[in-house]
Amino acid sequence: HGLRNLHQEKVVPQQSLVAKLNLSVRALESSAPNLQLETSDVLANVTYLKGELPAWATRILRNVSECFLAREMGYFSQYVAWVREEVTQRIATCQPLSGALDNSRVILCDMVADPWNAFWFCLAWCTFFLIPSIIFAVKTSKYFRPIRKRLSSTSSEETQLFHIPRVTSLKL
Repeated sequence: HGLRNLHQEKVVPQQSLVAKLNLSVRALESSAPNLQLETSDVLANVTYLKGELPAWATRILRNVSECFLAREMGYFSQYVAWVREEVTQRIATCQPLSGALDNSRVILCDMVADPWNAFWFCLAWCTFFLIPSIIFAVKTSKYFRPIRKRLSSTSSEETQLFHIPRVTSLKL
């Protein structure tokens, strides 16, 4: 009786597992000839994807960045429209506040920004004329170097060119 119980507990479950294992081995045996062909196909697909993946990645990245930029620009334009509406509908309707807004624009634009614009405009014109004058000075400086050398030398031939004759005696 103990042997039958032992047979029922241990041997019968193992026999069913052995039958399943036989089925798995036969299925593997039937698919083994195609395994080499399928493996080579998978490797060929992996090699193809390895070459194509960077191009796809750049296209996907460009597409995602364009979508992100469009969405953010939509948010920004919506915010600007909201600010414009708030300023024109709620803030500008209050008379003292709209007067203060106008006065601040006059002070900032007409009293502060315009003189600075004139300053920068004048500075730009000075720079515009300064650069060509420096180039002209450098180009013409080569013509004045020989004169300086002649003036500083003491040879008689060169000083004769600049000799001022003096009257030593009167001849009648």
